Order: sequence, then structure tokens, then C-alpha cells
Amino acid sequence: MRKCIVVGLATIGLAGSVAAMDLHYYTSSGLVGTFVDRQGIDCCTNGKEKKVTFPALQLDQPINVTAANPQTAEEDEMPEQGIRLLQLALKDKSQWRLFNQNKDKRVRVTCSLFHSTNGHHLTPVLCDVQQINKADQY
Repeated sequence: MRKCIVVGLATIGLAGSVAAMDLHYYTSSGLVGTFVDRQGIDCCTNGKEKKVTFPALQLDQPINVTAANPQTAEEDEMPEQGIRLLQLALKDKSQWRLFNQNKDKRVRVTCSLFHSTNGHHLTPVLCDVQQINKADQY
């Protein structure tokens, strides 16, 4: 009887886990998640740390990110695993408008991923946004 209970509990634990999607830096990727505002510490505002709010994508599924060619990886292509939150690099007013209109909603974002390189980058991996759609549109 005890063996059945242990096996049952182990199976329940595995059902809740989600496999991470494997992606590469500097390659266009379609990601689904929820637009959110997050807070972090910007280390370099006039030489002082400052609490800031930044736009982010809370992913539905975690991702692992590696260099497209690990044998010739650049310094800024450090492998990262289990990423669930991406800071967004929004380029223009239309992207900011779409972010604000869809805050706390599920979206599909097409972007190129890059690694954090300075104190203004508040997540290990960032998303250079190319396109924003509702989650059910492609």
C-alpha cells in the first residue's frame, strides 16, 4: 500500500513540471506569455542605484538560451537555463502603446534574445522586440 502512495505522489509531482524550450541568442523567436511591469535596481543612473519599473514578458513556458554555435560563442552569449522573465527592449512609441494596451494580458512576442551586458539590464536575458500579437494570433 505504501509503495502505491509514493509512486502516485511522484507521478503528481512530474505532471506539474514543464519542460523548457531550447532557443539561441540573436535568432528570431516567437514567445508566448503575459506582459507585466516589474521592478529592479538600475545600478547606473548618474552613478547611483535607483529602483526602476521595467516592461517584461512573463513566459508561459521556461526557456533555455545558448549560443547558436557553442564552439564560437561570444562573451555575451552565456548559457542560461530556466528563464521565465524577460526584460523587453521596446524600440518605438507603437511598441510601448501595444505593451501598455496589453499589460496583464497574454501575448505572442517575436523577438531576438540577447544576454544582459550592463547595469540597465535587469534580467539575465532580454528580448529585442520585433512584433507583438495577441496570444491566439500569429
